[in-house]
Amino acid sequence: MLHTVEPAPRAPAPGRESDAPSPSPSALRGMSFDAGSAALAPVQMNVAAASGQLTGAQVSSAVRYNKGRGLTHAQWRGIQAQVGTAADGLVGPNTVRAVARWQASHGLTADGKVGPATLGKINAGGGGAAPGAGGGSHGVALGPAQVTAAVRYNKGRGFSAATVRTIQQQVGSPADGVFGPNTVRAIATWQRSHGLEVDGKVGPATAGKLGVKAGGGGAQPVGGSNSQKLSYAKSHATAIGLRITSTTGGKHAPNSYHYQGRAIDVAGSASKMRQFYHDMHAMHPTELFYDPLGGVKNGKDIGAIGGHGDHVHVAF
Repeated sequence: MLHTVEPAPRAPAPGRESDAPSPSPSALRGMSFDAGSAALAPVQMNVAAASGQLTGAQVSSAVRYNKGRGLTHAQWRGIQAQVGTAADGLVGPNTVRAVARWQASHGLTADGKVGPATLGKINAGGGGAAPGAGGGSHGVALGPAQVTAAVRYNKGRGFSAATVRTIQQQVGSPADGVFGPNTVRAIATWQRSHGLEVDGKVGPATAGKLGVKAGGGGAQPVGGSNSQKLSYAKSHATAIGLRITSTTGGKHAPNSYHYQGRAIDVAGSASKMRQFYHDMHAMHPTELFYDPLGGVKNGKDIGAIGGHGDHVHVAF
């Protein structure tokens, strides 16, 4: 008895994409094979998967996902150039298929979606750009309270408008020089793709990775006068939600810098006090005491001195 053998789909010509869907498992079960074709079929299917071929439904899903990432046309052009497709800045089926092939050749899940892992690998190759928030449903989801806290924190860092624009350009947000919710969400997405804590705040670690000075352009007066540094410390503490518990008043040790108007004590949540300690440490203070993290005296780390477990003391 003769078996009918359906010819295998013809491979696309070199340099051209095939839009023909791969046969489904159910379709394959209804086909008859001789010994040679039966051995070849699984190999052909494995090669298709490894080359990043997607079904129509997978392509549509990936197009939807990528459009929701909030990337600009310029960012997509960079990604398209990296994955080897027409760099028109538009997200369509051809771009998705090119991304899938690129993913397959770089050991990533070949789904055509430019998620954090794919974006990180593209960025490492110098061809892509970090995503902005753009309101996309697939960006990093910060809650309203987190966004508000990050906006307040970033504004309290004292970045100049020029430095804010530099940050915005790097994270893929409109460069208007103002920290707002959209910029915070874009920063959070950028942080995720660079392995940083995802909170939307431009703290020391994020600022370092972005290549900007904490405080931006001298607004955080690392090399300024003691008076400038203390003024910044006060405004920064308030901006991140701490309360100033002592300035020149109160009872302190003899010869305390408080009596010279060169010190403040601040208090609040433990996480905010840790944040304040680290931020002040970067400004090379004369004194900085917070027992859970240590202490600084005359510009040198000396460890915890006791008596500063519930507040942070800083002097310049």
